[in-house]
Amino acid sequence: MGAAWQQLLQGDLDITMLCPKRSNQTLPFPTCFTSLIDSLCQRIEGVFNELTNLGKNLERLLAKTVVGLATRVVSLIASHTLKLFLRRFFNIDAQSFSYNQPD
Repeated sequence: MGAAWQQLLQGDLDITMLCPKRSNQTLPFPTCFTSLIDSLCQRIEGVFNELTNLGKNLERLLAKTVVGLATRVVSLIASHTLKLFLRRFFNIDAQSFSYNQPD
């Protein structure tokens, strides 16, 4: 992404765009910043993968209205959030409702 486009985004829309730099650039970002961005990208891609490939696929939510589609998407995200909450804080697998002993 060019510097002129970044300045346009910053000036007109008040958006700060941070692009990962290539390894051959003279001033790359610090390693801690790059690892933070990488971990966030992996988390976002993982959640998107679970929402699209597990359970009810987002692409197959057959709704007749926009409100119906929004309701189904909210329901899907809420069920995914509940499943993650149960797994993280109570060690409960939502698929089998079994308790997993912490290691």
